[in-house]
Amino acid sequence: QPNTRPGQCWAFQGAQGQAVTRLPQHIWPGAVTVEHISKAVSPSGEVSSAPKDFAVFGMDEEGPEEDLLGLFAYDVEQEAVQTFHLKKQLPRAFQFIKFQVRSNWGKREYTCLYQVQVQGILAAQ
Repeated sequence: QPNTRPGQCWAFQGAQGQAVTRLPQHIWPGAVTVEHISKAVSPSGEVSSAPKDFAVFGMDEEGPEEDLLGLFAYDVEQEAVQTFHLKKQLPRAFQFIKFQVRSNWGKREYTCLYQVQVQGILAAQ
């Protein structure tokens, strides 16, 4: 969604979860950008529902075969929008990207994803 107002997120139960996105075309992914609200705009003044440790995978289909593109950590003490660069040497282009949250900043009940964007280069047709 285009806005990141407090509460306007995709929330999932617990501190671990994943989302798989089908891209419109095969791409050579170069980076992912993650956005969460900052403490300054949070009604409670804290952002413990933000993702912390996460992995990014490339996939050809929603299935068991996937390539790890990177392991990262979102830092709630930094800017709300953070970009993470993926592996330089990719085995192939991908049409699916899996964003797997492995931990959050302490909220046991749920984790919120506000925006996850994928940047890359279109694969040759």
